[in-house]
Amino acid sequence: MDQLSFCLRYVDRHYTIQERFLKFTDVESSKSAELFNTLNSLLEEHGLDIEKIRCQGYGGASNVSGATSGWQARVNKKNELAYYIHCCGHVLNLALADTCSAIPEVINFFGTVEKIYVCLYFFVESRIH
Repeated sequence: MDQLSFCLRYVDRHYTIQERFLKFTDVESSKSAELFNTLNSLLEEHGLDIEKIRCQGYGGASNVSGATSGWQARVNKKNELAYYIHCCGHVLNLALADTCSAIPEVINFFGTVEKIYVCLYFFVESRIH
């Protein structure tokens, strides 16, 4: 099952930046129309107006970042002030995943950590039961 996580970042009345996690929600499809409908439902559920969005951030997949029919394009049709920014956390995750799969020392390190974890898990489980 695919899930979306919704987070808001806003400036409060004291001009302090706030970030709030709203919810995880299941999605049946990762097509941009489905994602846009899910966003609309979430905004409605929380009494939020799509016209007040000033920025939207997603990964770089075409279903979300596509300028003509992606999720961000659908939001921009409703609100041209909702600028799209590629999610930096997603970029960092991709860079780390590539690095971890390309450097032998890193591969060996994480393999060793996994073996230690498995051994400790079975040791603890055997002591409990």
